[in-house]
Amino acid sequence: MVSRQHSGKRLAALACAALSGCVISPKDYPVGDIASGGTQPSGGAGMSAGAGVGGSASANAGSGGESMGGTGQAGDNAAGGSGGVVNGGATGGGSSGSAGSSMGGSSGYYGGGKDPCNRSNWRATASEYSQTPDPPSLYGPPQKAIDGVVESRWTTGAPQGGGEWFQLDLGADAAQLSKLVLYTGDFATDFPVSYKLEISDDGTSFKTVAMGDGAASTTMSFTPRTGRYLRVTQTGSSPSWWSITELSLACQAR
Repeated sequence: MVSRQHSGKRLAALACAALSGCVISPKDYPVGDIASGGTQPSGGAGMSAGAGVGGSASANAGSGGESMGGTGQAGDNAAGGSGGVVNGGATGGGSSGSAGSSMGGSSGYYGGGKDPCNRSNWRATASEYSQTPDPPSLYGPPQKAIDGVVESRWTTGAPQGGGEWFQLDLGADAAQLSKLVLYTGDFATDFPVSYKLEISDDGTSFKTVAMGDGAASTTMSFTPRTGRYLRVTQTGSSPSWWSITELSLACQAR
């Protein structure tokens, strides 16, 4: 049975519906009790959820309303809230999306590539080298110039005539290169008489960045620039061999 109060509201609703421009409000007509010719009001909008720890909070929508997802708290591996977003990660949809990722992935370096300033990633080549196996000091392949052992060396094994070269591949582009130093160790006279230093991004097109005369420790300073390949060419002549026991490089990774 309908109460008198509801009957009165029904009559008011019917009379109101007959008038042009009359609108039934939720207080005039209760939700779920439909009058002939009347209109059921839409549900109120759901409350916006507060930010949940890890982004797990969300609001329940009212009847016919909309639910606004919470926002995941910024931080590592925060799970997205229902319909929410994790800072630095993917759109949440319950448990989706981990926040952020470590730079370089598993390798710990940008893009998962090699660190050009880590000499374990370097590779050395040369126009020539001494292949005499005995004594060991005469055996001088290019990699011995970057093996961290000052007693070993790369060496041409022949007098300097001009045109000999030593090249270093860093394994990836460095953001900034500015100085290269070549050491001769115990072979004090085995420095390049004169040199030309070139740098390249692709190993094909080289640009000259420094030129000069050599010394027991040959320091080549130049305007900072990017690059992956460095090539030193010996441009003089001497009865001494050209040798490098170690080298150092001013290098900055990206």
